[in-house]
Amino acid sequence: MKWIYRAAILYVIVMQYTLSELNCKIDCACCKDRLCSKLSHYANTCTKGCIDGYRGARCYIKCASNCKACDKNNASNCTKCHDDFLIGNGTTCTKECLARCKSCSDFNVCTECQPGFYNTANTSNCPHTCPSMCEECSSSHDCSTCAVGRYNGHEYDSPHGLLLNNCTYKCNAQCRDCISYRNCTICVKGMYGYDCQQKCSEGCTQGRCEQETGQCLCKKHFTGDRCSDCVTGKYGNFCEIACPLNCKNNSCDRQSGYCSFGCESDNFTGQTCTECTDGKYGDICNKTCPYHCKGSVCNRQNGKCCKANYNGPKCDECVTGQYGPKCSEICPHNCDSGKCGNISGYCFKCKGNYFGNICDKCKIGFYGITCQYRCPLNCHYDVCDRVSGNCLAGCKNNFSGNKCCLNSMHCENCLSDIECNTCVPGFYGDDCQNLCQEKCAASSCDRKSGTCLYIISDHSMSLDLVAIVVPVSGIVLVALTALLVILLRRKGFCHRQRNIQQQTPVYFENLQVNSQINDGVPAQTSGNGSVSDGAYDTLEQRIAGGGTTDYVNVIEHGNSAAATDQ
Repeated sequence: MKWIYRAAILYVIVMQYTLSELNCKIDCACCKDRLCSKLSHYANTCTKGCIDGYRGARCYIKCASNCKACDKNNASNCTKCHDDFLIGNGTTCTKECLARCKSCSDFNVCTECQPGFYNTANTSNCPHTCPSMCEECSSSHDCSTCAVGRYNGHEYDSPHGLLLNNCTYKCNAQCRDCISYRNCTICVKGMYGYDCQQKCSEGCTQGRCEQETGQCLCKKHFTGDRCSDCVTGKYGNFCEIACPLNCKNNSCDRQSGYCSFGCESDNFTGQTCTECTDGKYGDICNKTCPYHCKGSVCNRQNGKCCKANYNGPKCDECVTGQYGPKCSEICPHNCDSGKCGNISGYCFKCKGNYFGNICDKCKIGFYGITCQYRCPLNCHYDVCDRVSGNCLAGCKNNFSGNKCCLNSMHCENCLSDIECNTCVPGFYGDDCQNLCQEKCAASSCDRKSGTCLYIISDHSMSLDLVAIVVPVSGIVLVALTALLVILLRRKGFCHRQRNIQQQTPVYFENLQVNSQINDGVPAQTSGNGSVSDGAYDTLEQRIAGGGTTDYVNVIEHGNSAAATDQ
């Protein structure tokens, strides 16, 4: 009998080494909590048992593939099943659970439901479907996992907002998915940051960047962790323009193109190193002006002398950046390359998005202190307020709101260019398309739920009706009396008017001519037919007074004429 016992022990050891995986033998990897000790006849005996899927004293032997866990003495005797399977009478985990069950104790008795289904106190087969806003739930009003784009918690993350746990609230417009309104897990394309409110750089390939850092793969001519800088030798919004030829280290500012470290030679000067220093002239500023020139200043091309502040072959032009009778006035700050007309000081061309004779206004379609922002996309005629960015000429198509943010006619104030903050009275909902109930006082109801803020009672309606009818009847009586008086006076006036026409026919002819002159406001235009800067000032005054007709006409005929000196 002894040899039979020893043979059985040897068989068990051989089988353990044959069926086991190598990693289970290293550092007690298959023991619970990796705890093992030298007990009995075996080293590395697991003191707390095996992790799921393994069995034996040292947990070297795998359970049968259909078992999630098995008896320590029998690999085919399952103690736990994989999801969707039932242990059954044979303990083999080969019988499937009901489709709605993630795990079950019997075919029709779910111990855990699949995502999207739930049990109640009276059910066991997960018959109920979660609301569409939930991916997983425990009841119709308690979601554990929200659908993409929704979250549980306080509305807008405000501690004063209503706390809900049914995935009612939507993530902010820049989030594809979120944990809360400001805590985004996935941003929409082109945005990054904790709340997805920062834009990826123009230099990011396909407009995409890492959500946490904003770092990205750069397009051609861009560089830096966030691809927000131009490579050496380039500038411009798309880094497509070559820096001025004489910039030191071939480096210039990305926006203006001005040389970042000065000029490569002391013979050059100016923000773009295109001018000769005093005392030098020639194509590359390498020739010395004649010694008798005042201030050592001479003509760039031929070396002839000019007085201070003057330039040109005949010394009748102002030096770049100055104008006036003595060329002593400085050109407006926003003139491109600092150049303006010798007499008027009007810029030949404006920097960036500036507009006007002295480049002190924004081009149509831009706003901001430095005209750096684009007007909202759906502003009619692409026109908005210089300070706030609110649309001045109304909205395109069916859009509404002060920034034309909503594709419906019922937004009053916008939270941003793409999100409505307040519906017009009488409407509610995300798109302000739902009508408030008739019983709501002043047509006011909650933006989200449509619940009346104030309700009109029958008593108050009857009192209001009396309060309205009595004054109105008095007003109607007064209006009828006034109308009768006016008709009687007009009859007498017409009679007198005919007498005057017969006596002095020239009077009405002159009056008509004067009326035409006084009523006519001729548009100020330049030689190319565009509206001049003077008309632009008149336009702004009329907008301030509420008029829009002339404003639209100006927009349709152009922005402003190029400034020229006669």
